[in-house]
Amino acid sequence: GDVEKAQGILQEILGECRCIEDKLQAYFLLVTILNACGQGMDAYTTCHEVLSQLGETIPQSLEPKQTTKMIEATSKTIQSITDTELLEMKEMDETLSISLKFYSLMATVAFFTKPQIFAFLACRMVQLTMKHGVCKHSIMGFVQYAAMLCVNNTADIQAASRIGKAAMSCLKKRFHSADQLPRVYFAYYGLVAFHTEPLQSCADMLRQGFDAGMSTGESGTAFLNSIQHILTSLIAGENLSSLLDKVDYYLELADLYKNKLTKTYLSIFRDTISTLIDKGESTSSKSNPNKTITEDSMKPANSSETMHFHRAIQAFWLGHSERCHHYVGKVLQMSSVTGTLRHVVMMFIHGLNTFQVLKRQNTAKLRTIPKNAIT
Repeated sequence: GDVEKAQGILQEILGECRCIEDKLQAYFLLVTILNACGQGMDAYTTCHEVLSQLGETIPQSLEPKQTTKMIEATSKTIQSITDTELLEMKEMDETLSISLKFYSLMATVAFFTKPQIFAFLACRMVQLTMKHGVCKHSIMGFVQYAAMLCVNNTADIQAASRIGKAAMSCLKKRFHSADQLPRVYFAYYGLVAFHTEPLQSCADMLRQGFDAGMSTGESGTAFLNSIQHILTSLIAGENLSSLLDKVDYYLELADLYKNKLTKTYLSIFRDTISTLIDKGESTSSKSNPNKTITEDSMKPANSSETMHFHRAIQAFWLGHSERCHHYVGKVLQMSSVTGTLRHVVMMFIHGLNTFQVLKRQNTAKLRTIPKNAIT
């Protein structure tokens, strides 16, 4: 549809309405559209504005000590949470449920645009639920909290897995909410489940997250699932020719929906997969076979890290150990979070690739890398 026209109509509605209660549906649609168009910061700012009007106080940033203290306090309240407890918990009132609805979308956006505030948002959703009762948006809060535990510097995978599984069980047994699936599947199967569940299963569920997002009108979240689906499938060892077809399918839809961010990331995946198949000799993009993807052609803030990740993958599988060592080092140096699938893969490749580098440079520093990769 006409995105600019839709945004204009929503802005007119917001200008006509006098109280926040009358504006909420228009605000949520606006945030959903902004997210779908890759305007993450605008979506984040709008959520911040709405939640402030609903009485919530959200800091601009948190010091590491404040974040740690908040995580510790929240963890104590759910240290033994089970799906049974969530199923028996009282229902949250509608006003607070609306706040969690915006918190949920805000946290999804913040994971990419303002990662320093993601922990606060995840903790706040869990705290509101434990104090005032559960709603369907609480599920996303628990899953995002589990994701935060995975990517935190002091990652607690066991606790994250327990909390995530309890939340997913509650979603299935209590709420049956199709509109929650796109974001919940992205957060759980893309950021939590791969630590304990087969990658192939996670990839299948991420594809379901994409389908659910497209069917419910959340194309922005659907495309997040598509990117994670391709990454997970690549790492899981899916047939590269089949995977290339899936990338092309997603690229066609991303072009149709004018989602530039998704097109950028999927184009990089396409380049990597094509290179691994035949160095791009017969599998390069039909639309622009001579286009070379560079950091300068990318807009996202983590463009350099993304490019280094893909160059490391290509170099590793093509047998260029020195080049791989160079790019893996850059990724690990630049990485803002640990515990993501991308980071885990880089650590694993770093360990394996170092055995080849050691044949030419047998140093004490290099000998520690394989050990660190498995600890």
